[in-house]
Amino acid sequence: MASEWYVLTYDIDKRHSDVKSHLLRNGFSACMNKSGKSYKVPNTTVFTQATSTREAMSKFYKEVSALDRTVKVMKLFACILNGQELDSDELC
Repeated sequence: MASEWYVLTYDIDKRHSDVKSHLLRNGFSACMNKSGKSYKVPNTTVFTQATSTREAMSKFYKEVSALDRTVKVMKLFACILNGQELDSDELC
């Protein structure tokens, strides 16, 4: 199965900046390029490539745990982009 882009949005209990920085250093992105523009997402949202929502979420949990096992992920939502229309009020 080919990798697709997924968007993940999350709530965590602490270390917000550290978690985001760690994710960005380990295969996640805060920007999505489409139609010649680079769209930026809110602070607790990232993009990643995966073969399923389950894999995208598993990658997220793995990286958060690798940084700090005491960070509690209170909510995680993943959705495949699959050619969806994108827009943001901020460009990268």
